[in-house]
Amino acid sequence: PHKSIIINRGSRHGLRNQMPVVDAQGRLVGRIVAPIGPGEATVQLITDNLSSVGVRGVEHPVSGILNGKSDAGDCRMAYVPASDESLVEGEPLVTNGLDRVFPPDLPVGTIVSIRTDGSLFKSIVVRPAFNFREPAVVAVLTGFAGDGG
Repeated sequence: PHKSIIINRGSRHGLRNQMPVVDAQGRLVGRIVAPIGPGEATVQLITDNLSSVGVRGVEHPVSGILNGKSDAGDCRMAYVPASDESLVEGEPLVTNGLDRVFPPDLPVGTIVSIRTDGSLFKSIVVRPAFNFREPAVVAVLTGFAGDGG
């Protein structure tokens, strides 16, 4: 599974570290990370296992952290208490804006499965909304960066 992509825009186009990246439909793809050259930049995809995004359910506003998984191109939603009964399979997830990197309400993905295994948190698998297997035009949200600018 892909962990990053290179785009043909960079520092001379005003791109900076942590700027959110979406596809043509406004679905979250990832964020700009170093290295950033004058004419190209690296985008860390939300499927990268080092990626983390604050998310919440659309129908049930339960928040958690979306992390990439190392297999299959799916993600997982972490830190949802095992006692929570509101999130359901098939529920869409959006950014919650609490991480101060991504603006709220960007479509992120859909819950594929929810399991409890006796730990404090549920095991939730999420299919990203963006299709990483097809080339796409992406947009960088330059008005919203993690550095507050």
